[in-house]
Amino acid sequence: MKQISFSQVEFERKKRLTKREVFLAELEQLIPWSALLAVVLPYYPKSSRGRPPVGLARMLRVYCVQVCYNLSDEGVEDAITNSQALRPLSALTSPHRPRSRTKPRPVTPRCTRPRKETSGTSA
Repeated sequence: MKQISFSQVEFERKKRLTKREVFLAELEQLIPWSALLAVVLPYYPKSSRGRPPVGLARMLRVYCVQVCYNLSDEGVEDAITNSQALRPLSALTSPHRPRSRTKPRPVTPRCTRPRKETSGTSA
């Protein structure tokens, strides 16, 4: 059993549905997900080597949210992380740690030449 967060408990207790929740429920019923998955599946990348791709059903739902709300890639990631209403549609149950928006610090190469050995004698 997974432990739910305080925000999920508060979200489940509320009585009134928001406009976003109503829209997403209609979107979920309106789109034939199984037919759409069958069309896209032959073209979706397979996990032959390296990092496995994200599930096709999740990616299609995230893409629909991105198009409907006119969001960028980072914008849809932030919206799913911050909105309890978007998580069930994209099949995310808990917020994930967002990627860092800053560039990584460049790595300085270490000097690989050998050090000069000093003999204890002086001339």
